[in-house]
Amino acid sequence: MIENLQGIYETVNHREDTNIRLYMNDKYEDYPPHWHSSMEIIMPLESYYIAEVANHRFELREGDILMIFPCNLHTLYAPPKGKRIIFQPEMQFLHQLKEVDAILSLMAPVRLITAHDAPDIYPEVRQLLLEIAEEYQYFNSLSEAVIYSKLLQILAITGRYYTSNAASF
Repeated sequence: MIENLQGIYETVNHREDTNIRLYMNDKYEDYPPHWHSSMEIIMPLESYYIAEVANHRFELREGDILMIFPCNLHTLYAPPKGKRIIFQPEMQFLHQLKEVDAILSLMAPVRLITAHDAPDIYPEVRQLLLEIAEEYQYFNSLSEAVIYSKLLQILAITGRYYTSNAASF
């Protein structure tokens, strides 16, 4: 459920005193066209999930990872049954890192990472996303720092892969 929607702009309700939100979404609910300043990473754990971003339709299978970069209009369609990770970190302060800022702009608006299309990086990116979900679940001292460090690893891995395989990614 989108909790704060003004027209098509969503204000993401991050965890209190943090700049991140992650939830295990199992709702049979579609999300209308919307955008937000947070990045959104989606990975179905059970069943499929459909996203429309930048005039492209993505039919995610279990385990596929979709990275929607900030400020991109997107629509989400849920199956009758299923479960997915939806991770929404705020990215503004990461733009201060010049390499990260460059790779974010190169990879935007959206990237799909699958075991089939990106076998060299998929297992590591998937594992990091699962570790982020676990850290978020047991949130304690320095969890936000741990989560952002894993997100930076994901961005570095995908950024390197994208820049060396730009034609096929």
